[in-house]
Amino acid sequence: MTLDTIRHAEDCLDYLILLRNQSVFNFCAIPQVMAMATLALCFMNGNVFERNVKIRKAAAVELIMKATNPRDVSYIFRDYAREIARKANPADPSFVKIQVACARIEVWTEHHFPSFVQISGGAGDVQKSLNMADVRAVVVESEKDRIKVRDFKKKYGLNPRGPLPDTDKDSGFPLILMGLIAVALIFLTVSIAGVLYWLALNGYFGTD
Repeated sequence: MTLDTIRHAEDCLDYLILLRNQSVFNFCAIPQVMAMATLALCFMNGNVFERNVKIRKAAAVELIMKATNPRDVSYIFRDYAREIARKANPADPSFVKIQVACARIEVWTEHHFPSFVQISGGAGDVQKSLNMADVRAVVVESEKDRIKVRDFKKKYGLNPRGPLPDTDKDSGFPLILMGLIAVALIFLTVSIAGVLYWLALNGYFGTD
């Protein structure tokens, strides 16, 4: 029964992530996190055959307070899926299937809401940051740097596979910019020399 239930967890999360109205989301999400918590509590719990097993009121209130957005709801699902996977008995014929179903919830959560992306702030002032202790965050930052280098090379017509040009330590200007300035100065000097030569040929610098 537990296996049949958690197999629908991904479909439940797929549905919740589509909801845009906050009241509707709360109405749908709160019973789902309650159900997931109850499922984890009842799994491998012999007390279900002796009495009515329910989650504590304090836990229920905490779930209600947390179940306000798809990210937190998916994390609640993930945490209870981990608890179910931990309590599973290897001797159970459904052990492997239960582990796979719980792992799929974990994969769904990490795909849609990676845990290395940290969210802070409230409504209207949400800020995102990366947890650099997670190797995935390092990979993301490296990819950002690679894109910046690629765009820089594309902008200045450089070889995409070649190294970046060295920079002048005193001015900080790229060598390509200094080269353009040098070419402009040479062109200006040649132009002035040509004008002076033409003036001299036409007698503008004649002697008395």
